[in-house]
Amino acid sequence: MGQIYLKFKDNKGARNSEDKTKTWLTRTFEKSVIKVLTTIIPKANPDFEDKLQDVDEWLIEIDKEAEIANREIGINNKGQTIMIMPFGDNYGYWTDNNLKPTDFVELFHATTISENEFTERWGKFEKGSD
Repeated sequence: MGQIYLKFKDNKGARNSEDKTKTWLTRTFEKSVIKVLTTIIPKANPDFEDKLQDVDEWLIEIDKEAEIANREIGINNKGQTIMIMPFGDNYGYWTDNNLKPTDFVELFHATTISENEFTERWGKFEKGSD
């Protein structure tokens, strides 16, 4: 048993280029539907939903045996930890999928980091010192 720790840059460029091809009416309609749905259905990450677009880099802890993400850390472009999940009422962004470590490497060019790098950031955020 054990953990694997990965980091990768958020691939905002691909999402932003998709959005540019959508018409104003399509984007407005999508935002309206999302707003209605999140009013009816509780958000998975109520404290961090509005910060997801500010994540520049992700750190992911993956259970080696089960090959699933346990915990995640979002870092902004200034190098500040802006979210950890699961945390409080926040379920998680990457923990809510079935990506395996090889998927993170292939899709996002993730690289391995030390357990210490991950746990240090996690602990500082939990204590409110990051």
